[in-house]
Amino acid sequence: MAKKKISELVKELTGDFLLENGLELYHCEFVKEGRDWFLRVYIDKHDPDSYVSTDYCEMVSRFLSDRLDEEDPIAQNYYLEVSSPGMDRILYEPETAFQHEPFLYEQYGTNGDYDHPDDLDHLVERFYHL
Repeated sequence: MAKKKISELVKELTGDFLLENGLELYHCEFVKEGRDWFLRVYIDKHDPDSYVSTDYCEMVSRFLSDRLDEEDPIAQNYYLEVSSPGMDRILYEPETAFQHEPFLYEQYGTNGDYDHPDDLDHLVERFYHL
């Protein structure tokens, strides 16, 4: 199965479950490192004042592992990793920057006076190479 399709499947499998638990899928990647394959799933909280605990990661990992075992979409062996994006998160999508503008402004000294979303898109592209 292609990498993009695996990411889409993870989004489909976890969507309702994450929403019910106040979480969101931040990013998903299926990558090969050396001889091993990794399915990395990054989750985040809807509430910016709370954090993703290891309990949330474990809960999502167990849920997703069970669902992937049922679907069995991946032919090769792989490691499933579920974590938060962390404080030094990579902004994979320009839309993500809107959720984390204070972080972006603190990191790069901008004042946040953007009149148009394209301005922020440009800033994100410049610093995060999207």
